[in-house]
Amino acid sequence: MKWIFLGLLAASVLYVVVREIRLRLGERTGERERLAAPGRAPENPIVGLGWNEQKDRIESLRCECGSRLRHIGGGPRSREGRELWTLMGECPECGETVTLYFADGPEDAEPR
Repeated sequence: MKWIFLGLLAASVLYVVVREIRLRLGERTGERERLAAPGRAPENPIVGLGWNEQKDRIESLRCECGSRLRHIGGGPRSREGRELWTLMGECPECGETVTLYFADGPEDAEPR
């Protein structure tokens, strides 16, 4: 009886450990996918949109909780020789903030 109990306990612990590892690896993969999306990182800006289109883009995004983001600000940013424009959006429900990066044209999207 003792061996059955120890076997069940070991199986339960192993199940929890494997599940936790899978969840953490999934979170990292999701973060990498979000950063690879156009505009989510300075290395991959959205190119060639006007001001209204940029603002519409940030307001069209949804937070992980499901609410639409609202535009809260932005400004110019220089990074690694690139002139970029950033816009920030905030979720009114949970407070999550997102920054999108934009370049005026293809010449601004590549390092100089």
